[in-house]
Amino acid sequence: MTTNAVDASGYYKNISNTETVTLIIKRMEGETPLFVAGALGINLSLRDANALGVQAGTRSKRWHLPNVNMQGQEAEEGDVIRQSDGTNWTILQSDLQTFGSRWECVTVKERTDG
Repeated sequence: MTTNAVDASGYYKNISNTETVTLIIKRMEGETPLFVAGALGINLSLRDANALGVQAGTRSKRWHLPNVNMQGQEAEEGDVIRQSDGTNWTILQSDLQTFGSRWECVTVKERTDG
């Protein structure tokens, strides 16, 4: 019997509007920054936000992080995705999706003073 393996690791190269973000990995031993190219952040729909119990619109996003660029690390609840403009998104939920090719992270925008 032949098994057809699916390699979706390069999917992000064909998607526009991706960016390089910094994943701040927060563990007991401290924080570790990891640069992740090919990240895509999409505002949550009202239906998805309501189902997850978060505010819809610009305060919540679903981030897609290519697993091939994660250097063996995992995105976990409490980690932070930082955009190049300094905007921080706290991960509420993360799951490995699409045959293990990407991390799907539900996030909320951190509040800033001012």
